[in-house]
Amino acid sequence: MQKFYYRFFIKLLDCLKQANEYILGGAAAISVLTEPTKFDGHIEHLNEVAVGSSKASIPIMRKDFLVDVRQILESRQYGASGVLLISDFLNRKELNNLLDCAFDHSMFVLLESFGKEDLKKSLSLLENARYSKRLETQQLLFGVNSRDLRTLDVNFQRLSSLAGEIPENVIKVAESGIKSKQDIIQIRSDGYDLALIGSTLMRTDQPKVILQDFLKIGRRQK
Repeated sequence: MQKFYYRFFIKLLDCLKQANEYILGGAAAISVLTEPTKFDGHIEHLNEVAVGSSKASIPIMRKDFLVDVRQILESRQYGASGVLLISDFLNRKELNNLLDCAFDHSMFVLLESFGKEDLKKSLSLLENARYSKRLETQQLLFGVNSRDLRTLDVNFQRLSSLAGEIPENVIKVAESGIKSKQDIIQIRSDGYDLALIGSTLMRTDQPKVILQDFLKIGRRQK
């Protein structure tokens, strides 16, 4: 069902048109899902959005299961200015290699965690000066995903329970399950700086309006 859901939306929605709605709505960046097996994404979607939105100078992030430096280079080649990495999928050596490749090519990284242990592993990177300095340049962001990657169920309380584990000087990103203005109020109260919102904006025929409303609420909570 999940694969059908994404296939339905990706094929019926014009990727660039959707991206332009996000830009008009005030998005800080655009995430493009390129995973082909489970979600019917495609690397060409990334290129289409990157080229089509180039005049807006908005960061474009590739969202996929990235495990090899060649995928980082591919992401850059197809126009991504950043990538999402899943901490739980990578050992320390692999994670270091992917981070170094991304930073060497002037890309930002959203490092995603799903639980306390992989968040701890992610944050331990900050003990290394070559990664902690990326906080100042906003090239390294830390995300918590409320969705179970295996079952796709959402546990929204995970965002609240893990928020306190992340240092204040880190850009914190709340991911998945964000559907309402009340959710925005909650994640801002928890200390999150940004939100990665996918399904809610894909389901509506007014993504620009929804996004503007969410941003308005979020800014009030500062």
